Amino acid sequence: MAQALATNAYSVLTLDYPGFGDSSGEPGSLAAMIAVAAAGAQLLRSQGCSDVALGGIRWGAALALHCADSVGASAVVAFAPVTSAKRYVRELRLLGLPDPNGSGGMSVGGYYLSGALLEEIARLPLAMPATCPVLVIEHGEEDRWGGQDSEGAQVNTWSAARLGEFLDRTAEDAVVDRPLFDRAAEWLSSQAPRAPQSAPAFGVPRIASSALVSSDGARCRESFVYLGRDQHPGVMSEPVDSDAAGILVLLNSGSDPHSGPGRAWVEVSRFLAASHGWAVVRVDARGWGQAADGPSGPGRPYDPHFEVDIAQMVGTLREMGWARIVLSGLCSGAWMALEVARRGGVDGAIALNPQMYWQYGDVVEALMADVVARRADETADIRAKAARGVWDREDAAGERCPAARWLDDLAAQEIPVELMFVTDDPGHQYLQERLAARVAAVTSRGDVQIATLPGVDHAMHQVWLRREALDAFATALMRM
Repeated sequence: MAQALATNAYSVLTLDYPGFGDSSGEPGSLAAMIAVAAAGAQLLRSQGCSDVALGGIRWGAALALHCADSVGASAVVAFAPVTSAKRYVRELRLLGLPDPNGSGGMSVGGYYLSGALLEEIARLPLAMPATCPVLVIEHGEEDRWGGQDSEGAQVNTWSAARLGEFLDRTAEDAVVDRPLFDRAAEWLSSQAPRAPQSAPAFGVPRIASSALVSSDGARCRESFVYLGRDQHPGVMSEPVDSDAAGILVLLNSGSDPHSGPGRAWVEVSRFLAASHGWAVVRVDARGWGQAADGPSGPGRPYDPHFEVDIAQMVGTLREMGWARIVLSGLCSGAWMALEVARRGGVDGAIALNPQMYWQYGDVVEALMADVVARRADETADIRAKAARGVWDREDAAGERCPAARWLDDLAAQEIPVELMFVTDDPGHQYLQERLAARVAAVTSRGDVQIATLPGVDHAMHQVWLRREALDAFATALMRM
C-alpha cells in the first residue's frame, strides 16, 4: 500500500502501536493505541502535508474509522474492517494462547494482550466517520465496485475477490494483489488531491534517527540503519555507557519482519544491548518487512537470495568497524545463519531451532505441524535405522549426508556455534536420531555446542516463557 501511494506522489507513514513492532513500552491501553493516529497525523502535518488520510487492515481499519473525525482525516481506506469489537475479541481468544497465570490475558501471534486491554477493545463503539469519505474494501466473489451506500453517506465499497489471498492465509503463503492496492491509491488520490510542489522532503539517510529505550530498567540506544548495496533496513540497539563487545545480527524468520516473531527480536535486542554489553541489529532481507522486493517478490522462508543479502549486511558492518559479528535467527533464519557461517566471514552463530534436514528444493510449509505431518514416514524410518545402528556405521565409514557435512564445515571454521532447540523440536530430534555420532564427534571439539530451552515453543509465542530465551541468548554470547 505504501509503495502504491508513493508512486502516486503521496508520503506514507506506517506506525507501530505501543508495545508492537519497534515501539517502546507494552500493549497497555486502548487509549495509547488511539493516540498513535493523532501523533502520526500531527507529525505529517508538521512536515507540510496538508491532507492526512488514515488506513488500516482489520483492527487497524476499525481504529482508523474510529479516529478519523477526531484527527481531521481527509479520507479513510479500510481493508476488511472489524465491525464488531466484541466478536473480534472472541476471535482473538479462539486464536491466541491463554496466560497460564490466570490473569485473563493472552498471547496472540507472540504479542501479549492483557485481560484489561481485551475488555477495553470489546467495549469500543465502531462506526463510520461523519466528516470524510471512506473506502471499505471487503471480501467478494468477484471484483465489483459498490458505489456509495444507500443512505447517501460518503462510504464507498469495493468487493475484492483476491482479498482473502493475503488476509486469510499464513504470511508465508500470502499473495498480495498489487492492483487492489493501486486501485485504493487511485481512489484516495481522487478524494484528496495534492499539488506535487507541496510534498514534504523526507530523506532516507543511512541512520535516520536515534532514541534511548528502556529495557528492564536499563537503557540502550537505538538507530534506524540501512545496510548493504540494497539498503537493507533495520534497527540497531547499542549499549549506552560502554563500548559493545560485538554485534549480533538477527535475521528474518519465516515471513516475520525484522521485529521478529511477536517482536521477540525487539526484546532480545534491547535486553542484550542494555544489560549485556552487545550491540544487536535486527534487519530485513529483500522481500521482508520494510525492505525492497527480492527476486521472488514477498520474502519466503529459505529464499536463496537471502544468503547474498546476509553477505551484504556483514560487509557493511565490517566497513562500519565491527570486528566481531555473530549471526542468529530462528528456524529458517537459523538455517540461513548456519549456511553463511559454515562458509566463513563471521565470528560466531547462534541458531534457534534450525531444521538441518532441510535442503534447497525441499517443500516449505508455514506451520511446523505441517512439517511434522509431511515428514512422519521419513522420521519413522530414521528412528528405526538409528535403533539398528545404521547411521553410526555410516558415519564410521566416512559417509556424510548434507547435514553431517554442515556440522563438519561449522567445526572447521573454529568459531563458536550454538545450536539451541526447544523441547521436542523436530530439528533437535533429527540431530539426535540421524546424526548422533557426528554430533558427538563435532561437539567434543568444543566450538559447536547444543543447548535446549525446556518449555519454550518453536515460534516463541508463549510470551511468559520468553525470558528463558533471552537468558539463553545472553549465555550463548558469553562464548562468542
